[in-house]
Amino acid sequence: MVSDQVERDAGRRRIGDALLAASRGDFAEGASSLLKTLGYEGERTLDGQTGGVGDFLSMFPRKRPGGQAADEEILRGNASSMRVLFQLTDEDITAGIVRQERMIGERAGGYRYTADDFAGDESSFLFVAVELRRNEHPRGDYAAMTREVNRRFPFIPAVVLFRTATGRLTISFVHRRPNKRDADRDVLGPVSLIREIDPGRPHVAHLDIVRELSLGRRLAWMDKEEKALNFEGLLAAWLDALDTEELNRRFYLDYKWIFDEAETVVTGFGASDQDREDKRLFLQTLFNRLVFVHFLSRKGWLSINGRTDYLDALWDDYLKKDKPGPSGNPPNFYRDRLKLLFFTGLNNPQSHNLTDGASPQIGSVPFLNGGLFEETAMDRRDDIFVPDSVIQRTLDDLFASFHFTVSESTPLEIEVAVDPEMLGMMFEELVNERHDSGAYYTP
Repeated sequence: MVSDQVERDAGRRRIGDALLAASRGDFAEGASSLLKTLGYEGERTLDGQTGGVGDFLSMFPRKRPGGQAADEEILRGNASSMRVLFQLTDEDITAGIVRQERMIGERAGGYRYTADDFAGDESSFLFVAVELRRNEHPRGDYAAMTREVNRRFPFIPAVVLFRTATGRLTISFVHRRPNKRDADRDVLGPVSLIREIDPGRPHVAHLDIVRELSLGRRLAWMDKEEKALNFEGLLAAWLDALDTEELNRRFYLDYKWIFDEAETVVTGFGASDQDREDKRLFLQTLFNRLVFVHFLSRKGWLSINGRTDYLDALWDDYLKKDKPGPSGNPPNFYRDRLKLLFFTGLNNPQSHNLTDGASPQIGSVPFLNGGLFEETAMDRRDDIFVPDSVIQRTLDDLFASFHFTVSESTPLEIEVAVDPEMLGMMFEELVNERHDSGAYYTP
């Protein structure tokens, strides 16, 4: 609906502005301002912080036994400053609800909190800001640093906001659960990461994920799910927003919607049952190739006109340069660009990489020795027509709406993004769907 889109766009702009502000200047102030934009404010702040990593670790000694000693080394080696922003208690959540209802929620302040105060209220969130020395960091380092921070606050989930030397932002959260054998301990679960957001050019999926974490969006979820409007309810709401299974489900539903629409507009197939199955197999292969190319572009392996956001750049180049042929036939992205990319570039007979000079229509493309781009009899047919609208919908409504990562999740760390495992999941879901009608595919 139009009103929903207007609200979504306005929310994205607010989040984008807050992310950009947090990427500059004093990080503690910028991170607190970002959280305030999301609806989170707490009066329980900590005086006397120097920002020094050693001072932070001394102020909050490790209270959780065991764990990886290397995690502390990774934190010390990568962090240049660390600060507690504030602690969010049930009272703060209540006040936040009042603010969400556009009422004034003023409370008397003035109490000076000490480090000991941040270990006494288990029904709370803690927000910590960490500045990093380098420009980028692997996912495993973020997970290790997040676990190390959380080991110093038993039973209190610490949300860690990181900023790299170039201003990229990461929001990291680890779920905690009670220890089944020892009631006095808890267990750190996998770390969920919204990793290295580029505030200067944020992906729309990053804006949407951060927006979903806002107090207003989480309160709406809590109300829908009939959760208590307190710490426990908000914890459940955060876990839902960071659930990659739900993210994958939404991705597949959008993928399926665009796939089904493509079946109605792609031509060149008859009306028999076999023709319909052939069309479905053709489209499944085409979409698998497109998704795989999009993953490859995330590694920076393909480029055109100096851009590594490859499919978007290829599409822009096509719209700018491709004109009707001598016979008056209009250009077609699948015929004129994608078939060249798949069979001359990614699976070329010469088995070597192509450079921009060798193929100005597809740019710099690596040779891939794999079966996905092997040309089949169906690929050689000239009567199959894929309208440009199919490609445009895929780029605009699928790839632009979800953030992709080239690393699959592990039991220890989960990036809130679509990972390569989705390729297999999409194929399996479509195959299982056909099993109901007695149709089977071989990979």
